Amino acid sequence: MVIPLVRPSAELGFWAYVGHIALKIFPVLILPAIVAWTIRYTTHKLQRILMRLSRYTFYIWGVGLTLAMVLATRALILSNLPLGAVALVVAVSMAACALQFAYGRFIGRRLAKGNDAVNARSGKALGEEAECTTVGQAMGQKNTGFLIWLGYNYMTTVTSVAGGLYAIWQNLFNSWELYRKGRADARAARTAK
Repeated sequence: MVIPLVRPSAELGFWAYVGHIALKIFPVLILPAIVAWTIRYTTHKLQRILMRLSRYTFYIWGVGLTLAMVLATRALILSNLPLGAVALVVAVSMAACALQFAYGRFIGRRLAKGNDAVNARSGKALGEEAECTTVGQAMGQKNTGFLIWLGYNYMTTVTSVAGGLYAIWQNLFNSWELYRKGRADARAARTAK
C-alpha cells in the first residue's frame, strides 16, 4: 500500500494499483504460504516426503539470491549513477544492516538476562550468546529478493541496488557469525578433552 503513495501510477488509481501489486505478490508470497500450511496440517505423508527433500533448499535459495543480485547489479550498471551516489547507497545499506543486527543482538542480550531462553526442540537452555544470535537474525534477516523485485518493478531500478547490497552485507554477517560459532565450538571441544 506504500508504493502507490510513493510512486503513483499514471494509468491506475490508488486502489486499482494496490490490487495490481497484490495480484503480482499473491502467487509469489501468499499462495506458497497457504499451500505449505495446508500440507502441514492436512497431508502429513506428503509433508514427510517434502521434508526429506529439504537438503535442496539451500541450493534453491542460492540460485534465487544469485538471480536477485544479478538483477540489482544490472540495475546499478544501467543507472549511470555518479560514484558518490553509489558510495552513499553502499554506506546506507551497510549501516542499515549493521544497525538492525546490532539492535537485535542488544535486545537478545536483554532478553537472555531477563529469562532463561530454552530451545523449543531440545528443551535445553540456549544461553546468552544463542539468544543474542537468534534475535539478531530475526531483526537483521530480510527478504532481499522480494525487496529487489519490488524496487525493480515498482520504484526506480536503482532502489533494487540497495536490496542487493543489503543481501551482500547480511550474508557476510551470517558468514562471520558461523565462523565465530565454529571457532567457539572447536575451542570448547579442545578444552573438553
